[in-house]
Amino acid sequence: MIKLRPAQEKILTYRNGRLAISAVPGSGKTFTLTYLAATLIGEGYVDRHSQQILIVTYLNASVDTFKARIRQRLQ
Repeated sequence: MIKLRPAQEKILTYRNGRLAISAVPGSGKTFTLTYLAATLIGEGYVDRHSQQILIVTYLNASVDTFKARIRQRLQ
């Protein structure tokens, strides 16, 4: 069972429109955004062929982490 903080729970209720998340290092941003992206794709809120989820990050290495974690969660 995943234990979420209240701020993470609020983020995971998002379903459409724009969403910005700003947080300090170690706050669970990668986990929360990965979980949210996989949920939106998995539940059909995002059409894999005609829509995209944009996650903007400072480091290129983070891109690989997001891709791998989203892919893993969808499997």
